[in-house]
Amino acid sequence: MFYLFEPFRVVSDMIKNGDIDKSLENSTKFELIENIFNCRFPAYFVHHIRRWGLAAHESNSLKGVCNQYGGCKNTTPEKLSESCTMYEHIGVKVIRLESLQLLEPLVRYDTNLKVLHLVRDPRGVVSSRKYMYKNANNRSINTMGHLRADLKAYCQRMVEMLRVVSDPPEWLEGRYKILRYEDTATDPINSVKSIYKFLNLPLPENVTDWIDNNTKEDHNVKSVMGTKKNSTAAAQSWRSRLIYDDVNIVQHLSPCLELMDLMGYKRMDSQSHMRNLSYRSF
Repeated sequence: MFYLFEPFRVVSDMIKNGDIDKSLENSTKFELIENIFNCRFPAYFVHHIRRWGLAAHESNSLKGVCNQYGGCKNTTPEKLSESCTMYEHIGVKVIRLESLQLLEPLVRYDTNLKVLHLVRDPRGVVSSRKYMYKNANNRSINTMGHLRADLKAYCQRMVEMLRVVSDPPEWLEGRYKILRYEDTATDPINSVKSIYKFLNLPLPENVTDWIDNNTKEDHNVKSVMGTKKNSTAAAQSWRSRLIYDDVNIVQHLSPCLELMDLMGYKRMDSQSHMRNLSYRSF
């Protein structure tokens, strides 16, 4: 699997830097992902991964290319393309997808393309982002004002995508699978079995071994982006990290409340209710 981590970040950065207009965001994303799935890599994308260390850090396939040529700074579009063609499958993780419709032309013209849609409780999302900001600044800061608009937009996008798949268009039939983060975290082995079945791929033993070794940690992991943790505890960690006022803000954002209802996430009525883990939140 040739895997890339958050390739759409480069588009967000280009808009932020004034390199392209916001009105060209979706078309740029479409062109980029179409190129990636054909093992073509624009020069601006390669320039981006040279500068963003996390891109290679989170992708073993990309890390392998960079190491082969003495670092990402020496990687070129041609070298990346050559490496990509050596893999049987291509996978990308994106959180900056505005709508499923962006993928329609790709799905229609690529009979092998499939979409795994991971949805997380918005209270867990805001907890993760607050924790990330806290660690990035090495201090506790009040970020709810900043996060409120982002979270509302996240929930609205998820709701709109769920409306599309509630009566799936023919181009998505057999190509789309939705997963709740919490279900995957609490039962990772059965979740990965269902994913590989959906992808029509055999499940390698080293994948189940990796899951077994990386989802049962007893201690708190300090790394914000770390993959080694107790996944069951991680699914509920927002209940101890957030104060109830933050949770109440999330639950009163209308698109987030709608998302919670659609995905079976249960509301919390008080601080004591939230802290009592005998009450299930999903």
